[in-house]
Amino acid sequence: SFKTWLYTIARNLCLDHLRKAKRMKQATSTAVENAVSSDSPAKTAEMREEARRVQQAIDSLPEDQREAVVLVRLGEMKYAEAAGVLGITVDTLRMRVHRGHLGLVKALS
Repeated sequence: SFKTWLYTIARNLCLDHLRKAKRMKQATSTAVENAVSSDSPAKTAEMREEARRVQQAIDSLPEDQREAVVLVRLGEMKYAEAAGVLGITVDTLRMRVHRGHLGLVKALS
């Protein structure tokens, strides 16, 4: 589909850019920081610390699991669309997402 084709192109361009610039961690950290907002400084600090822990847990995942989790959970893509973007079967995507979840649970506990 058009959406899968477009996501595949965008993904490949982003990966090329991030690999060349070696800024994957900076880009994702910036995205997490921008998502954090709160009323009080103490609550903001607490949320930033939690966001940092989650970001570290995501960064600790193997790349294939990280991509699967990010597309399906954070990007809210359907399994079939995400599998098309990654060029894998839906069953393989499900396995990667499951293993990614297990890795996140382990890293955050």
